[in-house]
Amino acid sequence: MIRSTTTVPIVALLALTLGCAKPPLEIEQASNAYQAALEDPALASNASVELYEAGKAVDSAQSAWTLRRDEEDARTHAYLAQRRIEIARAAARRKIAEAEVSQLGQERQEVLLSARTEEAETRARQAMAAQEEAERARRDAEARAAEAQAARREADEAAARVASLQKEIEALGAKQTDRGLVLTLGDVLFDTDRAELKPGALRNLDRLVSFLREHSDRAVLIEGHTDSTGQARYNLDLAQRRARSVRSFLLENDISASRVIAEGYGESYPVASNASGGGRQQNRRVEVVILEPGQDAASAGRPPVSAAPPVITHKPGGARLPPALPPPPPATARAARRPPGHRRAECP
Repeated sequence: MIRSTTTVPIVALLALTLGCAKPPLEIEQASNAYQAALEDPALASNASVELYEAGKAVDSAQSAWTLRRDEEDARTHAYLAQRRIEIARAAARRKIAEAEVSQLGQERQEVLLSARTEEAETRARQAMAAQEEAERARRDAEARAAEAQAARREADEAAARVASLQKEIEALGAKQTDRGLVLTLGDVLFDTDRAELKPGALRNLDRLVSFLREHSDRAVLIEGHTDSTGQARYNLDLAQRRARSVRSFLLENDISASRVIAEGYGESYPVASNASGGGRQQNRRVEVVILEPGQDAASAGRPPVSAAPPVITHKPGGARLPPALPPPPPATARAARRPPGHRRAECP
């Protein structure tokens, strides 16, 4: 039995009574569609149950907005109301078709008596086709409703994954750059002039191992850097050995070797001026570049540095250092300033 309702003007009334809060447009659309369905005599007489369910969905959408201000729930019920109105129209068409089939059955007997069998069978086939079309429309409406719910679930899951990844990045201490996520490990990983990892340095690397295990589709570049103190050849060798030490630690913790590339660059990529102790300390570092999912590590690294690299005054990523930061002096000049037998004043 169809219940009397006045859902059409209620959206305008809500806008007046609730101040500046305007109900979602979907509620008004669903209400208008439901009112139009009520005024259709074919629906009222052939799909009363389906219209009743549609009316309940409209009421639920309005209640979600007026009582709880739950816009998402209101939109969902409004969407369901529209689908149930479609189902009601399909059900009405099916019942009308069934009535026509019944009527045609009686007419067929008369047609057979009057030699009009062929025409009667044609009408029967048309009626059956209409019934099948109504059934298809009902199934399509239900499928669209299921697709909408699945899309909403997928969007929620994607948002949860993004939030979880952001928390992991913050816990790791990495920064997002054009090259990928970059984790900078200062010179606290190693003793002066040494390439063996200190026990206290393993905590940061343990967090990196956990991240890489969780995201098995990501590869990493491990880049060793030093300051400009000492000979360039020695700095390059030390940077390479330190990068390989970090790589070995990852491999020992079950990270696939195909995902980890290590390279040393010595003093070629400073991030600060080597003219001050603070700047040199910033330049003594190991950078771990965590690539995007599926990105090839071999093609993402910097070009290798020769044993006697030229003086380079660029930051990692290609940005030039400010003009105020002078390039380091040649290795021969640095060696001349140190007493005989002295190797390094500071650890790289």
